[in-house]
Amino acid sequence: MVGLKFVAVVLLGYLLGGVPFGILISRLTKGIDIRMYGSGKIGATNVIRTVGGKAGLISMLLDLAKGSLAVLFAWLILHTHVAQIAAATAAVVGHNWSIYIGFQGGRGVAVFVGGLFAMYWPVGLAAGAVVLGIAALTRYMSLGSVVGIVVSVLAMLSL
Repeated sequence: MVGLKFVAVVLLGYLLGGVPFGILISRLTKGIDIRMYGSGKIGATNVIRTVGGKAGLISMLLDLAKGSLAVLFAWLILHTHVAQIAAATAAVVGHNWSIYIGFQGGRGVAVFVGGLFAMYWPVGLAAGAVVLGIAALTRYMSLGSVVGIVVSVLAMLSL
C-alpha cells in the first residue's frame, strides 16, 4: 500500500508541476503562446520579459505554488521526507517536460524554490532571495538560479 501511495505522490507531483501557467497567463493577457517568444520557455522569467511584470509575478507565484503543493500533498499522504523530495522532484520534471504541452516546459526554478519553501521555509526563502537578488544585481536570471540552487542544496545538507 505504501508503494502505491508513493507512486501516486510522484504522479501527482508530476501532473501538478506540468500545469503550464506561463502559457495560460500569456494567452489570457496577451493572446500569445509564450513559447513563440523570448527564450521559448514557459516559466515566469520569459513571461516577465515578454508579457510584463504583473503577469510574470502571477506566473511565478503559481509556479511556486506547484512545487509547494506537491510537497504538502506528499506530506499529507505519506508523512515522509523521501516522499516530499520525490514529489518536489516530480513537480520540477513536470514543469520542465510537461505532458500537457508535448513535453516542453520551463527551467523549474520557481517550482524548485516552492518545493523547498514547503519542505523547510527558511531555506526556501533564502534560495528565493538569492535567486532574485543575484538576478537583480547582474541582470542574469540563469546566474541567480544556479547560485540559488547551489546555496539551497548546501543549506539543506548542513541541517
